Parts: sequence; structure tokens; C-alpha cells
Amino acid sequence: MLVLRKFARDTSAMVGVVVVALTVLVAILAPWLAPYPEDAYESHPIQRLQGPSRAFPFGTDHLGRDILARIIFGSRIALVVGLAAVVISGVLGMIIALLIIRSFRGRGIVRASVLVPWALTTVVSAKMWAWI
Repeated sequence: MLVLRKFARDTSAMVGVVVVALTVLVAILAPWLAPYPEDAYESHPIQRLQGPSRAFPFGTDHLGRDILARIIFGSRIALVVGLAAVVISGVLGMIIALLIIRSFRGRGIVRASVLVPWALTTVVSAKMWAWI
């Protein structure tokens, strides 16, 4: 409970939670939120390179696709790629850390205690690859 209370008081953490929650919500509701869901993938040469208007709030691209619809549907792909990167880097970091710790089995608690910070550094650096 103490951790949740401290987390709730941190303004930047709450802003991050709201941004992630809104992105997930937009990704889930993409077919209903996009003004022209069919325009996310189909090209319409007649409507190409239109500027922002009531019909197309962000305009259209060089193939006549609605840019707002493409951004909304693109949030789905961005979430899948981000989640996959975090899961893969987390699993690899844990495997590497476990292999390192296992290699020091039976060699004394002193050597293992020296190794733990290095193993944690490995896990953290593997997690950082997910952010790049």
C-alpha cells in the first residue's frame, strides 16, 4: 500500500500511467475511433495530399490515405512491438543472470555476493535495450 500511495503522489508517474492507458484504449477502440477506418490501408489517388480539413483532420498522404486513421491504427502495432521488446529483453536478462549466478554455485557466499550486483547490471542493461 505504501508503494501505491507514493506512486499516486508522483505527478510524472501518474502522467505516464494516463498516457499509456489512453494509448491502450485508442488501440483497442481503433476501428470505432478512426474517422475512415478503411482509409488506413486502402489508397485513393483522387484524395491524395489534401491538407487538414473537416473530412480529414490530419490530411491525407501521397496515396490518399487518411493520416489520422493510420496514426490510430499504428498505435496497435507500436504497443505490440514495445511489449515484445520488453518481454524478450526481460527473459534474456533473467536467463543471463541465472546462468551467471549458477556458474558460481558452491564457490562460497562471498563470490556470489560480489557477483549479484554484476548480474543485476546485466538485467538492467537488457531492459534498457527494450527502450532503444
